[in-house]
Amino acid sequence: GLQGSSEHQELALKASLANAAMGGEIQIAQAELETTLKNPLAKWSLSSRLRARALRVGQFAGNLSAEADGPGDALALRATMDADAPEIGPMKAQSSARLNAEAKELLLRTLTVSSHKGQIRLAKPSRIRAFPALEIDHLVLLSGAAQLAASGRLAPTLDFAASLHNFNLALAQPFLNGMKPEGVLNADARLQGLPSRPSGSLHLDARDLRLQTASLIGMPAATLNAAARISDGVADVQARLDAAKLAHLMLSGRAPFSSAGHVQLRAQGSADLELTEPIVAAQGRHIAGGILFDATVTG
Repeated sequence: GLQGSSEHQELALKASLANAAMGGEIQIAQAELETTLKNPLAKWSLSSRLRARALRVGQFAGNLSAEADGPGDALALRATMDADAPEIGPMKAQSSARLNAEAKELLLRTLTVSSHKGQIRLAKPSRIRAFPALEIDHLVLLSGAAQLAASGRLAPTLDFAASLHNFNLALAQPFLNGMKPEGVLNADARLQGLPSRPSGSLHLDARDLRLQTASLIGMPAATLNAAARISDGVADVQARLDAAKLAHLMLSGRAPFSSAGHVQLRAQGSADLELTEPIVAAQGRHIAGGILFDATVTG
């Protein structure tokens, strides 16, 4: 249902929604919105409340509560969601922010996502601007020893840096449809120029990499080191993967960011078939030998 009224430069709106679906991925059993807008033609202010019950987004289901109060240049925003997710269980997310709608600027004050598996939290307030350029000012998220940091301009041109340190891949397991990766990831990126033809650098280091499935238990952990120097939308790539002394893979060459560019990559390596021992031993067999390979991809 929808109700509205207007009196003395004040607009009031009440709306409700039941058993609604959007795009198949979003379902809402019940939602209620109450909003009052004062002085809409001058220095306006807003008071708004949203309650959504039995909200389902993909595999996440729960209840959402959101509020907005204050003048247009200092609108206080608050949101809370209690949800249940596969592989995670009950979780709670809370956030608060201040919006300056006139300056198109958001100050994200607090953000926490908590479950029995741990907590993700905003380390300090971060400012996000939408005009005249899309910019993020020192966004830092923490989860245990892991840290995600991002800062800089994203549009219309890039001048952006991001890093991910001490990220345990086990934290990503609930989102990978049954895959159970393990290991610790560190990554850094710096990008400048046009989004379609960026320049900059990428670095990736991962250690103790494993994929925990019944057939792969006992396989040695792997390490990955990769770097890319990017110039005018083309990346010069150097990467190396090692699994103890049993397998080695090196990748080098050039790869464009767009499909119109020219790819030239070479992969070289070796693997001892002892790597497959955990798999074939479960079937009562034994295998020995090795593989050498050298492949080139162009196009």
